[in-house]
Amino acid sequence: YASGHSRPQRDSQNDLTLVTSSFNDNVIFVSFRRALSTGDPKDRDIDVSGKSQFIVWAIGDTSGTYSALTQHFTQGAQSVNFAEGSSTTAHIDSTKKDVHGVLMVLSWGILIPIGIAVAKYGRVSSHWFQIHRFVQILAVTVATVGIFVGISIPDSHFRHKQHGAIGIVVLVVGILQLIIAILRPHPDTPNRSKWY
Repeated sequence: YASGHSRPQRDSQNDLTLVTSSFNDNVIFVSFRRALSTGDPKDRDIDVSGKSQFIVWAIGDTSGTYSALTQHFTQGAQSVNFAEGSSTTAHIDSTKKDVHGVLMVLSWGILIPIGIAVAKYGRVSSHWFQIHRFVQILAVTVATVGIFVGISIPDSHFRHKQHGAIGIVVLVVGILQLIIAILRPHPDTPNRSKWY
């Protein structure tokens, strides 16, 4: 099984039962069975209520030994309805994932560094602070949209992995920094020294 974008690990609890297998013309055919609910936390239950489920498959070579899996050269997905015994080829839409990635790179990888650079090196202009403030607000706004796009991805990291939790914490810190900047007294006032 694979947990994210890491090298797949062998599941220590094998829940598959081999039914038949054959090797013909350099093609391996395998048929197996599995319980609908295995009790293994690393397995998903198979829904037979009539709702379709995605099964993702991949084909790839092994490098020397059976245990060394390599990158897949062919992959795909099937939408399977176990109650009806039917399946169709499924298209996995990565548009939301791509939009989420682009928005986060734009926000944290481009806009935030530009805003920091303006605050550090742009003070030669009388408008440096307005530019800095605009770019930072834009960056946090773009990141907020990116978070909502990420949350809307089915089976996203936001529901299952640390990626979403870390992303939300970083966004909250970014929003808090904007709030502090808004509430902070002007530089010439006496209470300014109590703020950073």
